[in-house]
Amino acid sequence: MNSQMSRAGQGFTCHEVIRLVTDYLDQVMPAADRARFEAHLQGCDGCDGYLEQIRTAIRVTGHVPPETLPPEARERLLDAFREWKTAEPAKAGRNGWLPGKLRQLFKR
Repeated sequence: MNSQMSRAGQGFTCHEVIRLVTDYLDQVMPAADRARFEAHLQGCDGCDGYLEQIRTAIRVTGHVPPETLPPEARERLLDAFREWKTAEPAKAGRNGWLPGKLRQLFKR
């Protein structure tokens, strides 16, 4: 993991990368922040793996309109993402928690 301090002109911390990953993927991050984000990814295998897990989850699940999900499936997904969001960044590596948890959810 990269433990750089988050200050203007310096890199993001792992916690910040996790919090900002959707802004990065949605391409709404300012150019300077995007460069800091990408610099962090180059030096942090855990966060790079986390980003790949998010990309995989998006690719695997595609787009499911919320109104088409049964209420119990919606709650299981929300619970899983709440748990995942609070997991230690070290567990967000390439073979981390999210893909396995998603597979478990969809086996029910």
